[in-house]
Amino acid sequence: MARDIFGIYAVTKQQAIALRATADPKQNATKDQQAIAIKLIKENFCNINALQYVQDSFDATAFLNGRDFVGRTIDQMININLEELPSENHKP
Repeated sequence: MARDIFGIYAVTKQQAIALRATADPKQNATKDQQAIAIKLIKENFCNINALQYVQDSFDATAFLNGRDFVGRTIDQMININLEELPSENHKP
C-alpha cells in the first residue's frame, strides 16, 4: 500500500481551536492551547516521530524529510539557549 505523504492525520476540534487561538494574538491562547498547537504542528503536520523514508521513492522521502526538518527546527528553537542568539540590534 502506498504511503500518503501529503496526508495530515485527523485533527480534533480542541486542536483546531488551540491552533487558531495560538495564531491569533487577539484570542490570548492559554498555555495549554499553545502546547497543544505546537505538539499538533510538530507531530501531526511535520510528523517528526515517524520514519521519514518511502521505499523506491526519492521524491517522497525528500518531501517527508523536509517536513521533519521544519518540525525539528521548531523544536530546536523552542529549546535553544536564548543567550546564544544575537540581539535584535545585531547586524551580521
